[in-house]
Amino acid sequence: MTQNFPLRVLAGQQIRGGQLPLYDPYIWSGAPLLGGWNAGAAYPLTLLFAIVPGTAAWTLNLIVAWVVAGAGMFMFLRALRLGSLPAFLGALSFAFAGAMAAQVSHFGLVAGMSWVPVQLLAVLRLCQDRGMASRLRWTAVLAGAAGLTILAGEPRAIDDACVVIFIYAAWQIVRLGRRRGPAVISVTAGAALGVCLGAVQWLPGLAAITTSQRAVGTAALFNSGSLPHKWLLLMLVPDLLGGSGSFGQPAYFAHYNLAEVTGYVGILPLVAAFALLGRLRLRPRPPEWLVWHVMALAGVILALGGNTPAGHLLVHLPLFGDQRLQSRNILVADLALAVLLAYWAGQPLGEPGQ
Repeated sequence: MTQNFPLRVLAGQQIRGGQLPLYDPYIWSGAPLLGGWNAGAAYPLTLLFAIVPGTAAWTLNLIVAWVVAGAGMFMFLRALRLGSLPAFLGALSFAFAGAMAAQVSHFGLVAGMSWVPVQLLAVLRLCQDRGMASRLRWTAVLAGAAGLTILAGEPRAIDDACVVIFIYAAWQIVRLGRRRGPAVISVTAGAALGVCLGAVQWLPGLAAITTSQRAVGTAALFNSGSLPHKWLLLMLVPDLLGGSGSFGQPAYFAHYNLAEVTGYVGILPLVAAFALLGRLRLRPRPPEWLVWHVMALAGVILALGGNTPAGHLLVHLPLFGDQRLQSRNILVADLALAVLLAYWAGQPLGEPGQ
């Protein structure tokens, strides 16, 4: 709240004054505003800060972020042929629990991740047999949603979106077998167009990074903020180390801070994940929901970051390896658990549909 909010207010003031929001004259004898990422200066909803008071614009941005996250997830789950109630539960779990709620002050992260379910929906539609007009339309949807994730101004959201979309697209494309050609072309085109749409943010953003302490990525920088193994218990008991202090609840008493270690999306998503695993059987074609277990595992490994053997490999990944605070990757696991909840809620006592 001492960084993201005032930077957006500044961007809004500059836009209202007829300036491009490129430069922050108030810190370090001048610093990049657009290139500094956190202002989200190129994000379309930042225009609200030029029209209405800052508090109202911030509130409207939050409302839109959670509406997009919830509605996008609901539509994606319905497209998976799940019922309205299971889809609603999954959408509710993703949008209003776990890191999507805890990371509210890091608005770029929440806003960027809110567009990921829309990207998943587009990938699913592109991997289904459809006409040219439909394929072009969903390619545009994928490009637009991917571009908005980039423009939200949070590199972590970009990383996590890439992980989610890559794993899911690969899963869907492999399952198409010999009919994968059109899907590969469409998904690749949509992702490439999204990167182009977001270039107004990532090009100056990467240029600014080359002049910062992150220009030289180190293992120490990457490992800082990695989630300790023991704190995975917070996915099961969220207030084990205290909470927000509201309504008489004990305040968080461990080191780091509560927002960065919160990933709890509820007991039922965890029950769903293990219950579905109990139904797994050897078969030529694995069930659709299995990819979300892979996704959840990937999210946990990424959140543990330097505390896993994979850490020394992850640090060398472009963009990803130049960032700290790996605990925020728990958003990938949260999203996967929300989808697993929807699959399980559809048929909690029987075999889910394929």
